[in-house]
Amino acid sequence: MSKRKNKRKCATTNRHHLIFQRTHYRDGYAKLLREAFVYELDIDIHNELHNYILHDVPRPSGAEIKAAWLKYERERDIIAKYDIIDACEWLMQACDDPAWRACMQRQLIFLRSHLGGY
Repeated sequence: MSKRKNKRKCATTNRHHLIFQRTHYRDGYAKLLREAFVYELDIDIHNELHNYILHDVPRPSGAEIKAAWLKYERERDIIAKYDIIDACEWLMQACDDPAWRACMQRQLIFLRSHLGGY
């Protein structure tokens, strides 16, 4: 019998959730919002972001998350055309929570410096 070799391509990208960690965003509107903002990102850039730049995005209040989700639903067609930088910028403005905004801004600055733009 011949063995069939499983040839796997070496992945060059990872799925990056702009809203992380999953433990804070695992249910309700928070989960829906988290799943709406997932982008492919180069593995090395992804690892650097998580290991050295930003470990977590604090969860705003339930009311703010719900408001952000409802805003997302109204603007879904526009946001669907966004790249990761535009989406991160949108998220930064989506909640008034200062910790949320600061973390999204750190992510935004990092992504702009590594991916270009603006």
